[in-house]
Amino acid sequence: MLLKAEGITKRYGKTTVLDGVNLEIAAGQFIALLGHNGVGKSTLMKILMRGEGATSGKASVLGYDFEARDVHLANREVAFVSEDLQFELDLPISDMGAFFGRFYPNWNRGTFDRLAGEFRLPRDGRPQGVSRGQKMQIAFAVAVAATPKLLFVDEITSVLDAGARLIALREMIAIRGRGGSVLAATNIVTDVQSFVDEVMILRDGKIVLQGNPRELIAKFEKLRIVAENLGTSAVPATARLVAVNSDHSYSYLVPRGHEPVRGTESDRRAISLEELFVYYTGVRE
Repeated sequence: MLLKAEGITKRYGKTTVLDGVNLEIAAGQFIALLGHNGVGKSTLMKILMRGEGATSGKASVLGYDFEARDVHLANREVAFVSEDLQFELDLPISDMGAFFGRFYPNWNRGTFDRLAGEFRLPRDGRPQGVSRGQKMQIAFAVAVAATPKLLFVDEITSVLDAGARLIALREMIAIRGRGGSVLAATNIVTDVQSFVDEVMILRDGKIVLQGNPRELIAKFEKLRIVAENLGTSAVPATARLVAVNSDHSYSYLVPRGHEPVRGTESDRRAISLEELFVYYTGVRE
């Protein structure tokens, strides 16, 4: 097990941000941590990276207990990229390959140079003089070139343009392919739907859903209600509105095995991970 966390709780005064979160990451996994902005995803990431302490709970990473004296040794094989990361190193991008090689035993200079080229980063540029998106690209290239066993990615896809997001996704999939693992926190669900092995949805400080996304989706079916029937359909309490369609109909998710619903028909559109996310985090009607 690369990482195991039990009962992670975080309070700021009287406000509970995380409430007894349990998490396990095995080798070769791509896990998506989903949740609305402000729900505690970034706080959990910082705790797992030991950048912030938990109010209570315990965890271990790469076999090192968080309280162990030598847990810092895990830093050499764990990498973290966040949209909040202040990457202000006063060094030309062309020199970073040699600089970071001193800190990571598995550093791959060729990987860093390749990604810097694919991202079209200015070789003579410095982080202080490039855009926010380019700073994120530099930080991501450093993280991947460290050849981590465990990569934490916190909400970076909203900062990257479409081409850079594709490169980032490809590299995260490659990390999983060589036996490493990725935990990616995001609220842009469509970016990761096709790749993740496991999804966790964080709401009200708790993990409210966890599992293989295809298996979770298979537990639901989708109903279609045309606009003229919207007020007369007997939608069950377990149904949730998840989409307004181009034909002006409305799609609802409902657990399989429900009773027939007046005024609806089966919606043959495939259920997406985004709709499952909306089902568990959207407004209850």
